[in-house]
Amino acid sequence: MDWELGKATDYFDNRTMNCIWEYSQEYGKLSMIERPMVDLLIKHRIEGWLDQISSYNEALLPMVAASIVDDIYRSTNLAYYFNEDVVDYLNATAKVVMNWYSKQGFQIQYMTNNSFSDMLRPLVVFPRFFSKTGLLYLCPQYYAWEQMEKKGIPIEHFPLYYRDYVAEATNAMRELAIRCCMAGAHYVHLDVDAGPEPFDADFAYKSNLKQVQVFRKEAPQDSSKFEIL
Repeated sequence: MDWELGKATDYFDNRTMNCIWEYSQEYGKLSMIERPMVDLLIKHRIEGWLDQISSYNEALLPMVAASIVDDIYRSTNLAYYFNEDVVDYLNATAKVVMNWYSKQGFQIQYMTNNSFSDMLRPLVVFPRFFSKTGLLYLCPQYYAWEQMEKKGIPIEHFPLYYRDYVAEATNAMRELAIRCCMAGAHYVHLDVDAGPEPFDADFAYKSNLKQVQVFRKEAPQDSSKFEIL
């Protein structure tokens, strides 16, 4: 595979296929000798393209960032399978993007309140998926599940016990969102089936950084629509 793709967004694009899944499986075939060379090639390609955009028209950078993070989030919903090759690929691509934006003084806040018929995705798949992207994963349901797990509650009983943790979990995510904003950390904040209230802290916090606030309310399986605030 030719790893010198035309644009940084091409490493994540979902328009014709789930690129993150497809490319990650090719990435997983690389030998231990090949991988560092490909990592460096990808890093130079992504950073070079973003440098070009920045010098041409910096006002385009928020849209580029929003599009990439949305593609990453959508990919977590589109993938039928998950393996460690996906995590390694995102470490070689998404993390480069997030580090570049940090160096340019940006903070990316991606927020969504989507619904899920299968809670295994937000509770199990998403935390692992985002682990090496350079994006922190904020989710009150995941926080609550971590507390339940410590008490030996099986995941299939999550719906029965969540109401006992919802207030604590929501407050914990508000506090974590504020800490992320203070530190300039990029993050994805998912609150399943929530209204706008749990995101008040995200919306309200003002910092000296160039904040890119993105909100998705439509189902990621059906739409690539999101809003930059």
